[in-house]
Amino acid sequence: MEAVVLDGHSMGGAVALTMALGKPTWLRGLVLTGTGARLRVLPRLLELLRTDYEGAVDLIVELSFAPVSGPLTYAQQVRRNGVRRQLLRTPQEVTLADCEACDRFAVMTQVARVEVPTMCIVGAEDRMTPPKYSEYLHQEIQGSRLEIVAGAAHMLPMEKPQEYNQKLREFLAMLEQ
Repeated sequence: MEAVVLDGHSMGGAVALTMALGKPTWLRGLVLTGTGARLRVLPRLLELLRTDYEGAVDLIVELSFAPVSGPLTYAQQVRRNGVRRQLLRTPQEVTLADCEACDRFAVMTQVARVEVPTMCIVGAEDRMTPPKYSEYLHQEIQGSRLEIVAGAAHMLPMEKPQEYNQKLREFLAMLEQ
């Protein structure tokens, strides 16, 4: 198998971290996007996921995008509405189980064992996985790179795709050296 770079966003970052801790020989690098070594979920969100799925989806969308002053642009409306529609198509029990799994995820005492080149990238306004989560990963993973993107939140790859992709290209280019 060729060496690969895993890029995990949010819960996907937890999966990528778990994989990296297993030290597979095929892993060349790691990109941890809006994630953490511990993924606490707001108790209010967990309760809404159990009792008011549409309200929970609205809260997820609200917390996942950077606040804007003034009316949303058309592109911002489309992104938010798309995420909302997709979440509403996802069965309530699936989203609840995902969030409960995130809430239980904890590798804070193990993350320093990650030995592959790693980039931790997060939106400066992320309220789902705040920048302090990425800062912790950066402090613990030796030689890691930290990128905090202004004007973005949890949906960083959607909100700032050009900046996100540029940071990703730079990291991948560094791996080629």
